[in-house]
Amino acid sequence: MSDKWLTYVNENLFFAKLQLQWKDTSSTVAEKQCASRAALRFLQQAYVGFLNELAEQRRIKVKVETLADLEGQLEVESPEVISMKLAAAQSDSWLAQLLKQFGEISRPRKNETPQNENIIAATSAPYAMELAVMLESMQAFINEMREHSFEW
Repeated sequence: MSDKWLTYVNENLFFAKLQLQWKDTSSTVAEKQCASRAALRFLQQAYVGFLNELAEQRRIKVKVETLADLEGQLEVESPEVISMKLAAAQSDSWLAQLLKQFGEISRPRKNETPQNENIIAATSAPYAMELAVMLESMQAFINEMREHSFEW
């Protein structure tokens, strides 16, 4: 078994962290929004990578994109899948927030008429969970799952 997905996950988590650092030092709203969206995309890629890391451990040869894809490939539901399903079902968890926030930036925003036409501003909906907290929670979850899977 190779560690290609493990490396991919770690790399995307690191890139998300770099984007959050850039966001903190950015001086414009556009730069902050760009860094936030980039961090969110890296977190999403780390999540998909982790699903594939789990699939690879179980010798599943197809690439999975969602938790449902992974679950459908397994003969027996794994503890990791059970934990992720529970996390996805809790609206305030890192996984539920990741899926929600990524979904929001993955489609066009609704056109809204500004109340003051003299003001043009790009705004985004505030994230329910700060991305830095999401990153930390996700890293802790992945590390815990890896520790348990290496014990097998």
